[in-house]
Amino acid sequence: MLKTFIQLLGDDAPVFKRYVAMAVGYGLLSGLTTVTLVPIFVHLLNGQTDQAGIWAMVLLAGVVCCWLLRRRVEKLGMFVGSALLSTARQRIGNHVASLPVGWFNPENTSRLSHVVSQGMMEVAQLPAHLFTPVISGAVAPVVMVIALFFLNVKMGLIALISLPIYCNCICHRIKTRH
Repeated sequence: MLKTFIQLLGDDAPVFKRYVAMAVGYGLLSGLTTVTLVPIFVHLLNGQTDQAGIWAMVLLAGVVCCWLLRRRVEKLGMFVGSALLSTARQRIGNHVASLPVGWFNPENTSRLSHVVSQGMMEVAQLPAHLFTPVISGAVAPVVMVIALFFLNVKMGLIALISLPIYCNCICHRIKTRH
């Protein structure tokens, strides 16, 4: 699917690759930001509120950075979608112009109209609404497991064991939505 998506983008394919890299970076930052909760709770439970406050500031900075990066990723995703729309519609138009007049019967024109309007809009929405959560949602838990191993091996092992359960729940949730 991604290969076809990149082919549809044509000359704008490097923008899609930059979008994917930014979405991976967003997932990485989200995972690291989430892991900062561990030192906050550890310090709070040990009565070290000053240390917990420092980690809370790190958490706040991470949340702000995640928010800003997510905005950039979403904007780039919308740009990729609009580039896909213009490129694909141009290619479809060139192909339709080469079709013989006899091809244009009610059934074919109806199908073509559906593909050009609804079908292309659904494909164009993929980067902004589907790819970003999927990419960042795949990267963030892996980053969290790795970071937890550095903070505490036992927590890292627990997170590693629970990762397949998490992935199974996410896959089940995606299947029930569609």
